[in-house]
Amino acid sequence: MSVTVATRPIYPLTGDIWVSFSATAGDAVRVYMTAAPERSQAAKDVERAGGPVLVHEGDANRAWRWNADAPGVYVVRIDELDRGVTAYAGGWRGSPSRARSETVVSSQSVSLLVGQPLRQPLGWGKNRGTLVCHLFGNYLRALSVSINGEESPRLEGTSTLMQTTDVLAAVDALANQTSSAVLTGIATLATSYAAAFNAHLGRTSVHYVADTSNVLSTGYATIGNPAAMGQMLARYQDSLRRHIQDYVEGATPALTGFGKGGYHHATTTEGLPQAPGASDAAGCLIALGDLIVAYDAHRVSTAAHSIADTNTVPGTPPALGTLDAVHYRVAKALRLGDATLTSTEHAGIPSLVATGGFSK
Repeated sequence: MSVTVATRPIYPLTGDIWVSFSATAGDAVRVYMTAAPERSQAAKDVERAGGPVLVHEGDANRAWRWNADAPGVYVVRIDELDRGVTAYAGGWRGSPSRARSETVVSSQSVSLLVGQPLRQPLGWGKNRGTLVCHLFGNYLRALSVSINGEESPRLEGTSTLMQTTDVLAAVDALANQTSSAVLTGIATLATSYAAAFNAHLGRTSVHYVADTSNVLSTGYATIGNPAAMGQMLARYQDSLRRHIQDYVEGATPALTGFGKGGYHHATTTEGLPQAPGASDAAGCLIALGDLIVAYDAHRVSTAAHSIADTNTVPGTPPALGTLDAVHYRVAKALRLGDATLTSTEHAGIPSLVATGGFSK
C-alpha cells in the first residue's frame, strides 16, 4: 500500500505546480512538508513550526495546486487515508450521527524536484555566450517553451558565430544526461591530447628536426582539480604557441628565440590558441575545446609541415564527452572551422563578423 505522485509539468520550474496522487488502498491523502530548499518559504514555515507542516489534505483523486518559490528538492510526507462513513442515521449533513472514521493505511516520504537553472560561459573575447541547463536530481532535462515557458538546454546571449547547426546539436545532446555522464572524460581528454602533442613534437617525418624545447612536463599530466588543470592547459597553450612559432632553447642567447627552431618549413599562425588562460572550471573547458581545435589544425597543416601529421600515436584521443563537445564545437565555429550556419543566418555573416570586424 502506497501513494505515488506525478507533477504537471513533469519537470516543473518555480511557480504553480499541480501534484496528482495515485492511492492503492485509501481514498484520501494528507501531505506534510518536512524539508525544503534553503531560502524557500516552505523551509521558513518548517523551521518556524519546528517540524512538518500540513500543506494539503483532500480526496486522493483531486490534484494539489502547489506554489514552489525556489528551485531544489522539496521533501513531503504523504499519509494515505481510508475514510469510512457510518450507515445513514438521518439528520443533517453535519450531524454527529453521520460520523466518519479514518485510518492511516500507509505513509511515505516523497521528493518533489523543482528544476535548478545552471549557466556556463561559452567562447571568448567579443564572441561570448551562455549555456543554460536545468538540473533535476542528477539529470539535465529537456524543457520546452510550450510546457515550461522556456527552452533548455539552450544558448543565451550568444554571438552570431555560435549559431551553427553543430553547436546547437551539441547543446541538444546534453538533454537527459546525468551529471556524471556530462563530466566523464574531461581530464582524460586533456591528458590524452597533451600526450599526442608531445608525440607530434618528436615526429621527424613531418618536421625537419624534432622539437625538444617545447615538450609538456609530465608533472602536469595528472589533473586533480580545476586549478591543476588550468596550470596544465596554460602550459599546453604556451608550448603550442612556441612550437608553431619555431621557438627553441638554444645553447647560447643568440641561438635562443622564435623562428630559430627549424622545425617547420614556414612559420604560420594556423593552429595558434585563441582562448584565454583558464582561471576556473568553466575556463578550463573553454581552453580545452580551443586547444583541441588548435592542435588538430596545426598538425595537419601542410603550410607548416612537409606532410600532414595524421598519426594519433600514442593512442587515438578519447571521444568527446557531451559537455566537451559543446565547447569544442563553439571553438570550431569561432575559428570558422567546420561551422555550418543554420538556415536562418545570412551566408556572409561568418567572414564579415570574424574577419571583417563587423558586429550585429
